[in-house]
This record gives sequence, C-alpha cells and structure tokens, in this order.
Amino acid sequence: MCVLLWNILNSCTFPKRHYVSSAAKYNPKAFFKATLQSALWLYGNRLDLCSDLADWTVTHNQTHKSLNDLLKILREHGHSELPKDSRTLLCTPKVVECQAKCNGEYIYYGLETGIRRTLLQCPASTDHIAVTINVDGVPLFRSSAAQFWPMLAKVEGFEPFIVCLFSGTTKPVPLGDYIQDLAEEIKRLRETGIQHNGNVIQPVSGKLRDSCFLLHDGSIAFVTEKNPDGKLICSVFPDHQTSNLFEKPCQSKILNIAFIGSTRSKSATQLFQPQDLKTKAVCLPHCGGYAIFPLLHDIE
Repeated sequence: MCVLLWNILNSCTFPKRHYVSSAAKYNPKAFFKATLQSALWLYGNRLDLCSDLADWTVTHNQTHKSLNDLLKILREHGHSELPKDSRTLLCTPKVVECQAKCNGEYIYYGLETGIRRTLLQCPASTDHIAVTINVDGVPLFRSSAAQFWPMLAKVEGFEPFIVCLFSGTTKPVPLGDYIQDLAEEIKRLRETGIQHNGNVIQPVSGKLRDSCFLLHDGSIAFVTEKNPDGKLICSVFPDHQTSNLFEKPCQSKILNIAFIGSTRSKSATQLFQPQDLKTKAVCLPHCGGYAIFPLLHDIE
C-alpha cells in the first residue's frame, strides 16, 4: 500500500484544500500530514470508482471489450489511476479451479450468487421470484467429442446466468452427482430464503409452486403446465388413481427420484399411500420424464 500511495503522490494533483501555501512558514509535520490526507483521499476515491465500475459491468452484463473501451476513454480524460484492462478491474482469476466429476471437469458457481446479482435490478418490495432452470449439451467442435453441459437459471423477466458448468466428452454421468450441489442449495434456500433489502426472498416458493424440475432425454428444465382454461394440471390429480402411475423408482437418497412411464403426464415423489398424491404431486409435460424436485401445490 505504501508503494501505491507513493505512486499516487507522484502522479496525481492534490485537491486545492490540501495545498501548502508557499508564503506560509514551512512545517514538515503539517506538510506530511496534508500530503498523507490527500493520498488517502485519492486512494479512497480510486477504490470507490473501481468498485462502482465493476458493479456496473456485472449488473448490466457488459462485455470485456466494451469495458476496455470505457476504461480507455476515462483514462484519456484524467482518470489515469484506472487500470487499462477489464480483467484487472474485475479481478478476473488467471486460473479457474475445477473438480473432476461425472467423467469430466465440473465447476459450481451457485444459484444464490446469480439470484443476488439479479436482485440488484429488482424492486425493493420484491418478496418472491420465479426461477427457471435448464440444462442442455453444447458441442464445441465438429471433429471432437468435447462438449459443454451448462446449467442455466433465469429469474423471470431477466437474463439467464450460469449455475454450474460441466466439460467432457459425454453427458455428465452419473446425473445425480451433476445436480447434487444444486439440489442441496435449493433445499437450503427453501428453508432460509434470501435476505434482500430487509425482505426474505423465496426463490423456490410463491409462483414456483406451479413448477417442477424435469429430466427428459438428457435435459433438465423447470416446467409449468396449465389446462386451456388456465387451471393448473395438478388441480385434476384428486380425480386420478395412483395405480400404475410409477415404475422403476430411482435409488438416489438425495433426490428420491421416481421414473414416470412415457404415457403419463403426472408425477410425484414415490407414493406409498393414495392420499400422498394431494401433498406430493407435481406437474410434468405429457412426454414424461423424471421429477427431481417435488413442490407443493394448493390442492384442496
């Protein structure tokens, strides 16, 4: 920090209130005090400006190129204390630590982290948000089997963000390990919510009672199904029997997954009693799949 202050002293012009009059009697102690105050004032302003620029970049999803152009303009207009490159301003790590998982490389950024960034753009009175999540494979090269499997989350009305990323030559195997971090974080968020502006935001309740996770043909998504009259599909569950509804229950102790036949359009966690249908039922599209995150619905 001493070196930084010295560089600031040499490169910057101090505010007028810190000047030492040439007509005044020279006082080394007073001069050093005024100089140090000026340096600290400039150092604090520099940190504030860098922090504000970094927040602005993240909030508005600015590219590194656009930020580099902005930094160049600001430096040409007197802000020589700013870095030349966006990576320095944003403290972009040179090395990203990944973990070996699911027969590939895996990194988990977090659901709450992305939601908190999005909440900066939400009204202060927000008490619930609707989140959708989707996973799909992205091939990288025509001549290689290398592929990305990003998990994206989207708060309704805002741009999506990355929750986790998998890189390998096949889809993540086993899938339970791939979604384990997400499942554990969702469980925690259901219990605690997210503190924001004095409110407790519930990202997995409210509107999300009408949604569920779905795994079908290797993809995961939040889905909401409604009848043509606008009523939720789950509202017709009490009229259905539970016989032959489930088959091949999954052995996962974390998610308690149940496999649904392709001709079925309804799902739940494993049912042991017919009355469980009213409290554990969730919606699935008509193609069937896996329900990996059961949500409660208002069913009378």
